[in-house]
Amino acid sequence: MTDDPQESLKLMKQASAVLPEISEENALLISNLNANIGGTYRMMGQYSLARQHMETAMHILEEYHLTEYHDCFVQIINYAMLLGDMGEPEKELIGLEKAEKLIRDVNPHSYDHGFLLQAKGTLQLSAGNVEEALCSLRDSLHYFSRAFDGDEALLTEKRQEIEAVLQMVGLPQGVAQKAITW
Repeated sequence: MTDDPQESLKLMKQASAVLPEISEENALLISNLNANIGGTYRMMGQYSLARQHMETAMHILEEYHLTEYHDCFVQIINYAMLLGDMGEPEKELIGLEKAEKLIRDVNPHSYDHGFLLQAKGTLQLSAGNVEEALCSLRDSLHYFSRAFDGDEALLTEKRQEIEAVLQMVGLPQGVAQKAITW
């Protein structure tokens, strides 16, 4: 792939054009391709086109009963974040809660669940729900801790990432560190 979003989009559209009709054998591939096209449009600020492709991707996952795949969680989270970019934070939160229910049903102690809670906490922060956000962010670190299976370097990296978000909304570093410590 390339670092140029325009070129990436061109290549993904070419790949999409040569794929056969959607079937059980290629549904996950076609869904992911649509999700990636949508993600590229999102990165370029073309939210309407991003939404169209992301919704197509999720529809394919649902239609072909692929909602238990890791890809589904990522797609829902990315779509929810797109809705936030589009100024629809209430829909974004609903999307994240939908993803959280799926994750709890399929793989409750996963990295995906930690990532989702981190995204949810960030959204709650931006909405001014600091206490809820801190709870979600602390919980995300619990899931990351399990998923990283004792790898302190990875957990420290995640902790620093979350602390940086807390500092961006005005919490001093010491307060941010204390807020997410369990």
